[in-house]
Amino acid sequence: MTRYWLPALAGFCLGLAVVPGLAQSGYQPDPGETAFDLQSETYFEELQQAATAAGHTACLATATHESPLNLVTANVLSDPALLPLETLYTKYPFGDPIFDTDGVTRTGGYTNYFDFFNNGHTVQIITDRYNYSPRRIASDGHVLSRPDEQHIRVDGRIFRLSQIHFHRPSEHLLDGKRYAMEMHMVHEAPVRQPGLPNEAVLAVFMDIGPDHNQVFREVFYRFRNVAVGRPPMWQIPFADVDLEAMLPANRSYIRYDGSLTTPPCTEDVAWHVFTTPITISEEQVSDFRRAIPFNARLVQNEHNVNSLRRPPS
Repeated sequence: MTRYWLPALAGFCLGLAVVPGLAQSGYQPDPGETAFDLQSETYFEELQQAATAAGHTACLATATHESPLNLVTANVLSDPALLPLETLYTKYPFGDPIFDTDGVTRTGGYTNYFDFFNNGHTVQIITDRYNYSPRRIASDGHVLSRPDEQHIRVDGRIFRLSQIHFHRPSEHLLDGKRYAMEMHMVHEAPVRQPGLPNEAVLAVFMDIGPDHNQVFREVFYRFRNVAVGRPPMWQIPFADVDLEAMLPANRSYIRYDGSLTTPPCTEDVAWHVFTTPITISEEQVSDFRRAIPFNARLVQNEHNVNSLRRPPS
């Protein structure tokens, strides 16, 4: 999971090597490249340096709630307090009007696409464009919001979808298996509460299958538009982003409390990692690699003391 602020890393181009356990997982590293652990350490050091240079806090070596993790299913506890995940996603209408906070439609308040942004260490679909897009400002200067924002409900609290981004290969492992890619759907609490998770992430493993995943067809095609050496910003129409369809049909998940996986590694994230992967094609993985060759942090099991939980069967 990643924040918005990190600057683009000029010339950032890392690959992977053949490492035992990776090739059979659906991820095919390139021959002749350096080892996975070294590449991950190099990638993360780049992020730490970028954070420090930008005046932000780097991740702490003494942290105790870090992410990602190798999720060992034998260690997952059944927790009756956990409920099946409730997603409150609606299909964005094409060209729907934007409203200000008092419900009055204002001129100049129409938009029909999300920003699609390569920030140098991942590609984001910025869904919360009213917080992060310049089109959130109406002609009279009001900050805009809309009545159909996308949400999930976690522990009785509402979390608003702010952005979606991707990692290659997966950052989490499931019983030691690393997948070809991983998608993070990042949600933020509208009102932050000390001592509680203030971000909730849905993590989806992406495995290699024989065919293109049609749900992600337009998303992955646009990775080409923000590839290395091209302008970092593009757009994607509402009609090409089906949030519900992006999730696996089987919504079984593992829940744990952890952190962002990029600096400053803030430890206030409620992770929900789906145990059933979706499939994408080799060509779709290659499309992402054109934009971001490598962006996976090493697992942090030694830096997380929290238990793994799941809802009762």
